[in-house]
Amino acid sequence: MLPGIMNIREQGEKLGPRPSLASCQVAMRKLWFVALLVVGTGTAQAQIIRSRFPYNREPNAWFSMGAGIQDGWKVLDKNFQWTFGNSTEFNVALERPVGSQASIGIEGTTAMVPVSTVQFDIVYPDYNARVSRGFLTLHLSPGSGQFHTVLNVKAGATFYSFENGLSDTDFSYVLGYGFGYNFTPRFSIDIVQDQVNSLHQRDGLTASSDASSRTSVTRLVGRVGLGG
Repeated sequence: MLPGIMNIREQGEKLGPRPSLASCQVAMRKLWFVALLVVGTGTAQAQIIRSRFPYNREPNAWFSMGAGIQDGWKVLDKNFQWTFGNSTEFNVALERPVGSQASIGIEGTTAMVPVSTVQFDIVYPDYNARVSRGFLTLHLSPGSGQFHTVLNVKAGATFYSFENGLSDTDFSYVLGYGFGYNFTPRFSIDIVQDQVNSLHQRDGLTASSDASSRTSVTRLVGRVGLGG
């Protein structure tokens, strides 16, 4: 017998007998059992984590941000008539759910608005005014599914700050209506038209003069659920 073959045989005898096919199958079964045990344990842990932090739970609050086109309006004062032009208005809101389809909160809006002023038949050059509003809000979104209607009721004040140094504040309330789409249980996009009504002071006005003013704002709003 060749020396190389003799060496291989001697080494095999030193290493001991080769494992049989049955023993290999038993070892494979043990490995599969361990692998399945590890995978099963990981899956159970993942399910426990998801049950503790589900993504479809009701949020603790809603944060909203949007922008809209504001139509012009007029305000009659004892000395002036202010005519406000069209503008872009921005809004932010924070609300707390009071049910599955309702929330209450606060909202702030602001816009830089062009103004023309008439005083005793004298027309002044146009300038700008910062018009801001603050509201207590009631937001309703009745309906199930991804599409829903939107109803807004708000009450607060409108703050005027003119470039010429004048300022004023009026009581305001809003009724709004629109539609929305839920991309997820915690994120939606709403298209709403708010009818803004303001009551100006009547000092110096005649009984037939209208101290109220009305404008509409068509806005696109994104709503994001927080917490929960």
